[in-house]
Amino acid sequence: MKIINNFLKKTDFKELVRKVVWSAYMPIYLHDFVTYHPRDQSSERQEKVSLANWYGSHIIFLHGKVHSSLYPYFLTLFKPVLKWKSLVRIKVNFYGHTDKIHEHIKHRDFAFKHKVALLSLNTCNGFTRIGKKKIYNVANRALLFNGETHNSTTCTNSKGRYNININYK
Repeated sequence: MKIINNFLKKTDFKELVRKVVWSAYMPIYLHDFVTYHPRDQSSERQEKVSLANWYGSHIIFLHGKVHSSLYPYFLTLFKPVLKWKSLVRIKVNFYGHTDKIHEHIKHRDFAFKHKVALLSLNTCNGFTRIGKKKIYNVANRALLFNGETHNSTTCTNSKGRYNININYK
């Protein structure tokens, strides 16, 4: 695991946030659950329904297919830095504000060996947990790890928690 503060150049990061967080044209699609039970690949929910068990996402790229007009921009911005050989997924995540922090169920993004780059787009008290370590959302902080089990959270001190999740080999 590696944490890199000021991952992107300030101007690049500011433009990214403008395009993703504060754009009226950036669709965020809502999901009524955050993770699946590892043994249950159906669409059934794995945890009790709660107001904190939802999130929004925007898929940029998944399994060899482009799903967003932002793909060329993301490719230009991230490939030179992460130097992937093979791209699995790029997605934007949004976890809404809650009155107390809720930790989502631990999971792995994919069952196969891969790397993850998680870039925080804003600063808040939400975090990603890997093992016992909490990595807090700090604007322009990247968390790089080998796709091991982790979990996300909501936040209480911002309108929401934004990050970009890139899975690659």
